[in-house]
Amino acid sequence: MKKMKLTYQTLILYLVAFLVIVIGDQVTKIIVDHTLSLGASYAIIDNFFYFTYAHNTGAAWGMLAGKISLFLIVSIIAAVGIIYYFIISESY
Repeated sequence: MKKMKLTYQTLILYLVAFLVIVIGDQVTKIIVDHTLSLGASYAIIDNFFYFTYAHNTGAAWGMLAGKISLFLIVSIIAAVGIIYYFIISESY
């Protein structure tokens, strides 16, 4: 299989896309936090689709709620693994 050669411009594009997604996520969370109270709903499509403000202290659908240290450890291991993979691969 032919490996894709990553250029400086491609890496910058990935970084910009990452920053746009993370900053957009944080901005929307701040907007919701300042405009809706916890448990409040906003109708996107009346009687069909609602946006409801709720807190989730776990993973998807509240699994492992309160296990922040576990999420932190798994995230760090995953990040180190991804960085290691990119370093040892000859794709850039």
